[in-house]
Amino acid sequence: MSVAKVVSLIGLPGAGKTTLAKALLPRLGSNWTYLGTGEALRASGRSDSALRKQLDGGYMAPETMVRLLVANAIDSCHADGGLILDGFPRSAPQVAFALSHFKAWIVLHLDVRPTVALRRLRSRRLCDDCGASVKAFSLCPDCGSSRSSRRGEDAPEVLQNRFCRERLHLDELLLLLNKTTILEVNGNTPGRTVISRATEVVSSALLTT
Repeated sequence: MSVAKVVSLIGLPGAGKTTLAKALLPRLGSNWTYLGTGEALRASGRSDSALRKQLDGGYMAPETMVRLLVANAIDSCHADGGLILDGFPRSAPQVAFALSHFKAWIVLHLDVRPTVALRRLRSRRLCDDCGASVKAFSLCPDCGSSRSSRRGEDAPEVLQNRFCRERLHLDELLLLLNKTTILEVNGNTPGRTVISRATEVVSSALLTT
């Protein structure tokens, strides 16, 4: 079980990882696969009350569950394609898994100021009909629904503590990855600028892997 090329997007909650990952996918080619670990786990949580409670409380999902999601994504990849991972790795066991299963691994850190990330999180919603991420008071970009609600982990009584934990996790992750080449893109700039710059640096890095 391995995949030829992997691009992992890491960063604070609210950095814009999912938006960027989905924008990168068609730019890298039709033989690339996308896995948003957060989206996949929230989908599982709809039928798993224990998992949903854990996620709504702002805590990480069980390691075995996350690694299984990634393993299944690897198995579904094209033989000559690649995999975009949104939000993986987030821990030491996940880094170890990546190092043992990814042949060519690019880590892209979407760097954003905490104040910017928090502002985005406070306006973030989930579509009630399809589960896609939606900005407050906006139509769902995937299904067009006008019905949305705040994620459990973004609730005011959860968000601040969760965000502090995630900042610590990210700092620890960057230390764990200190022997891996980490690309960095400024996530504070407008979305089109972020996508353009990320496409440039990732495409360049893929040419040398």
